Amino acid sequence: MDFRDFRNVHQMLKENVDRLGDQVAYRSISDNGEMDAVSWNDFYDEVRRAGKSLIALGVGKDDKANILSYSNYRWVLTDLAAEGLGDHGRQISAGRNFEDIFIQ
Repeated sequence: MDFRDFRNVHQMLKENVDRLGDQVAYRSISDNGEMDAVSWNDFYDEVRRAGKSLIALGVGKDDKANILSYSNYRWVLTDLAAEGLGDHGRQISAGRNFEDIFIQ
């Protein structure tokens, strides 16, 4: 496997979208227990919509947003959307203590 050096996460995501398009990018279990599959094209569209929502909320470049959630599909969308805006996201998992969150 060759190593690629990408400028940023968005470039890496966009190149995968352009190359893989309608192939499955992400599988997750929905709230009703069904297995869902999302294509690279649909995944990218959802990341862009999440980014626009963050902009509408006032999130911008060099902000530091926290994502408090268990790992799930929406977490991935929010994290990549924030990265695309130049945000320095922090993921807060259930196992972290309060002091660790603010040390980063």
